[in-house]
Amino acid sequence: MAQNTAGHPIHPVPFTDVHMTDMFWLPRIETNRAVTIPHAFKMNEETSRVENFAFGGGLSDKEPQGICLFKYARWCTFVTFF
Repeated sequence: MAQNTAGHPIHPVPFTDVHMTDMFWLPRIETNRAVTIPHAFKMNEETSRVENFAFGGGLSDKEPQGICLFKYARWCTFVTFF
């Protein structure tokens, strides 16, 4: 087991076992969860960005519109952490 310079054991934990309780990160994470992410999903649906994935997966003949698929994929990766 690795140890830091103070001699305390360091070990990995599942991210589902990590809970923020401070007044710095907790409000920011809650705002992202409750407001920012739902709004971004809504805007992605309204601007055909979600439809672009259907085209990319061969499920639709509709030409891609809106934001670049790469940028949207990065956004999807980001929201999986919330």
